[in-house]
Amino acid sequence: QKGSGKGQLPGGKSKTAPVVVGKMVYSNGSTAITQNASPSASKKTQKKIGKSNKSVVVIGDSIMATSYGAGGRLKKILEKEGASVSNLAVGGRAMQKVGKKEDFIANQWERAKEKGKIDVLVINGGTNDILGMAWTSKTKKGMKSLKIFSNIVAEATSMGIKVLIFPILLPNKGRLSEPGRKKNGKRTRVKLADNHPRRYTKEQIQQECRAWNSRLEQMANNSPNAFYVSGFEGVLVEPGYKSDNVHPRGPESQKIASRLAEIIRGL
Repeated sequence: QKGSGKGQLPGGKSKTAPVVVGKMVYSNGSTAITQNASPSASKKTQKKIGKSNKSVVVIGDSIMATSYGAGGRLKKILEKEGASVSNLAVGGRAMQKVGKKEDFIANQWERAKEKGKIDVLVINGGTNDILGMAWTSKTKKGMKSLKIFSNIVAEATSMGIKVLIFPILLPNKGRLSEPGRKKNGKRTRVKLADNHPRRYTKEQIQQECRAWNSRLEQMANNSPNAFYVSGFEGVLVEPGYKSDNVHPRGPESQKIASRLAEIIRGL
């Protein structure tokens, strides 16, 4: 510390230690950033890591619906990272309108578009079309449901939205009955005859699910902005404690959400 030139302290020779001035330390005319000059700088940088400003919308059925489903769990994961997530999925809904409910999956997409900018759309569906409506790869209703799915993917990708297509998990049950008339305020079930066209065994249901998933994968392959979430299409919903043979339990839903979040981060 001597001299009166540029980068030096005036006063000639000094016995004191180098002096910090703001973010600079003067020592023999050289400069350097000190560790304690700005203690919050590194923390601010760390907070930005992993942050996202993506807008994500989820539509579909009960696999994605509620805070306990995969969509709800995905919302918790992504919102902690700064993303905006709207989960419009509703349990029990098919792709097309069935009954009086207006929140079927095609209408969920219409509501999604009203929210403005969407970066990523997560869509699942088809389980209720197969179990509830007796969808098959040859019926008109089945083809209509698939067409609806395809139209949503096509429209979303044309808008520049990245679309994640989630497959059907394999139900561990057949369709042996259908809703009947209400009795004492409760909906009854009607057992289907052995030769009824909508009576399916567990194996037949799973075969139709695989056929549906094959079509979904085809949709993704036809668009550079659509992505089929592989690795779950062969998952059989295990029977057991708190399992209805259709819905995955908590740990499985968490795995689905984690995988979706991983893909979204990379988009």
